[in-house]
Amino acid sequence: MANPRLQQLAQSGATNGQVARYNSATGVWEPVTPATSSFPYKSGQVLAASFSGNPKTATVTFATPFADANYSPVVASSTSGNTGFGAVVNSKTANGFVINMNVNNITNLISVEWQAAKYGETS
Repeated sequence: MANPRLQQLAQSGATNGQVARYNSATGVWEPVTPATSSFPYKSGQVLAASFSGNPKTATVTFATPFADANYSPVVASSTSGNTGFGAVVNSKTANGFVINMNVNNITNLISVEWQAAKYGETS
């Protein structure tokens, strides 16, 4: 038996990938193209061998820059053993940023994972 709600689906002009949205003015489900996310987000990993200098730093360069430096970078270190690092972000630009480990010895560091998301929410 056919679903009565699906009988109200306007199939005229529907294309692959569209979804159904109810139009209360017409009482019909209509095909629409779903919105795409415009939330710019980047992520990656910097291996320990990429850090140099004292204190140890590494530069993250985005493959595609943001339009500006209005984004939030977050870093987290992966280590062997019980070593903890207080990595911070320095020199943030539209093209990337610098991860500063704030120490000279990073023996137990495996990598630093990073994420960068454009500002979008306000409170």
